[in-house]
Order: sequence, then structure tokens, then C-alpha cells
Amino acid sequence: MGDLAKKRKIRNAHRGYATKELQTIETIIAEESENEITLLQDTKENLAETMKILGTLTEEILGLLEKEKDIEHEIADWNKISTRHQKGYPKD
Repeated sequence: MGDLAKKRKIRNAHRGYATKELQTIETIIAEESENEITLLQDTKENLAETMKILGTLTEEILGLLEKEKDIEHEIADWNKISTRHQKGYPKD
């Protein structure tokens, strides 16, 4: 497996994790349970770290891409993930 394929596979695994974390956050918010505040804070921290990893992997993938069209697609894809995180869960 080449570097590009490996990095994409790793990034996809992190995206799956981030999606699950976002769903956990949405469930906790919908339930409005005060007992879940600690879980929500932990989840937020984990998601922030995952987003950093996704950003780094995207930059590395962009460095390995050769075609301009592929680069544009990767940037657009990253922006979708990043925007969802920022809009739904603003930073402190």
C-alpha cells in the first residue's frame, strides 16, 4: 500500500470516529442531562484532537497528490468536515 492510500485509509478511520463522536454529542444535547456534562466535555476534547489529526492527514495527502483536480476535491472534502465541527460545536 502506497503512502497516499495508507494516509487516506487512516484518515477515513478518524473520520468515522469523528462522526460517532458528533452523534454522541448530539444525543447528549438532545437529552439535556446534567449527569452527562463530564461525558460531553471528554467527547469534545476527543473530537478536537481527532480534528487536528484529520487536518494533519489532509495536509500530508495534499502533499502527495499530483493532479490539481484531486487537490481541489480533497480541500473541499476537508472543508465539509471542518465546517460541520465548527458550526455545531464552537470553540471556547
